[in-house]
Parts: sequence; C-alpha cells; structure tokens
Amino acid sequence: MKHKILIASLIFTLSFTLMGFINSRCKIAINECKIMIGIGYKQTKCNGDNGLSVSEAIDYFGTANSFSNYGEMKNTIRATLLQFNRINENDIIFSSSSKPYAVVISYAKRISGWNCTIKRMAVGFGNSLAEAEEDAEIKKNNDANRSVSYRVIKIFSCG
Repeated sequence: MKHKILIASLIFTLSFTLMGFINSRCKIAINECKIMIGIGYKQTKCNGDNGLSVSEAIDYFGTANSFSNYGEMKNTIRATLLQFNRINENDIIFSSSSKPYAVVISYAKRISGWNCTIKRMAVGFGNSLAEAEEDAEIKKNNDANRSVSYRVIKIFSCG
C-alpha cells in the first residue's frame, strides 16, 4: 500500500514539474524579441527621363515588439509606409531578426558613369548595438564603396 501511494505521489509530482517546465518554455518563446524594419524605395532616373533607372531609398519604418508575430509587424510597417509615401507595396524591402538590436544607416551611393548620387539605407542586426551597426556597415560596403560615409538614423532594441 505504501508503494502505491509513493508511486502515485511521484507520478503526481513529476507531472506538475513537467507542466511547469513546459509552461515556462512557452512563455520564453512567446516573449522572444522580434525586430522588423521596412525600407521604401522609388525608381529614380539618372540624367533625366532617358537615363539609368535606379532604386533610391525614401523612407523606413520599423518596430521592435516582444508580443506580436512577424505577420502583424509586417502589416503595420507596410500600412505606415504606404500612408506617408508615394510608393507601391512591391517597393518595400523587409528585414527582420530575433536579435535584440537593430540599426538603420543612411548613405549616398554614387552611380559611376551617370553623374548621379542616390540615397540608400542598410539595416543591421546584432546581439549588441556595436554588432548591429557593424552588420549594417558590412551591408553598406557590399552595396557602395567602403570609403562612403554613413550616419545612423535609427536604433531599435527589444526590452
């Protein structure tokens, strides 16, 4: 009889322990950091109507939220950019991460041979602010010359 009570007590304790562990793991997943940023682009012509057509960044909008899903965040960003800019839905590039920091940088890209300079933006993510800025700078360097200067225009963080 004592063995049955001991076994029942052990099963009862184990099940409650496991339920608490599963519940705490779900809370961690729900509260995970999510950052999403959208950059709106417009087509610009270098050297007039017959010139080269290039994409120029015109605006950005982003959100850092621990409780929304990416779909809700994307809809909010899309609606905001479309409301305040003359762009199409297809002219928005989204970037997202579950890392706790994001940096948006702006820089001028020279289009060689066309006597044209356009505004560009890059988004970087990281586990620290410095890492996020470095990631954005690497993306800028892949798009423009390494010597092109930039400025940080927005920092996002979770928490």
